[in-house]
Amino acid sequence: MTDTLDYDVPSKRSYGEVLASYCADHPLLGEYDAIVKEHNSHDVPITEELRGGVDNRTAAKMALQRLGMPCDELSVEMADAWVHRMYQEVGSLAAPAVPTISSELIGYFLSDCGVVPTVEGWEMFSAEERREIAATIGDRMPSDVWTDVLVLVMPVLLQHVIDEDRRARNPLSVVRAEETGGDRG
Repeated sequence: MTDTLDYDVPSKRSYGEVLASYCADHPLLGEYDAIVKEHNSHDVPITEELRGGVDNRTAAKMALQRLGMPCDELSVEMADAWVHRMYQEVGSLAAPAVPTISSELIGYFLSDCGVVPTVEGWEMFSAEERREIAATIGDRMPSDVWTDVLVLVMPVLLQHVIDEDRRARNPLSVVRAEETGGDRG
């Protein structure tokens, strides 16, 4: 296992910078990372499943092969575990990424569903499923991200409040407006 005290890794460095440093120092990690980038970087929208990529164990085996190392099942398993541990270490040494609503949504859906649903796909979830997903994502987000969420959904929320007020003040005008497609004022 790598002793992180041997490396000069300032806490202000990005994940990419720390990973590049580790890849330069550890050939297996460097090869593994290159293989993943070669095989899993496709021009596929996040709303579609990634096809033709390599899984972790296959990437570990390919990295061992490139380095001329043994590729038996135990070696592949150990290499896969070691690479996973190195990625964790890199993540712990990199400056923390500032979470955004986009990063939280993408992270949740890619890890849980493999794709980010389209708006139509989201609407196909039941109301209960949507609430569960929203609650799970909400629990992950720091409080300052909620400000970003409110900024994004404020127009929808304001329109909802205005519509509720109009319905409360004059329920018939709302019904007529909905029937004619006109202004609800």
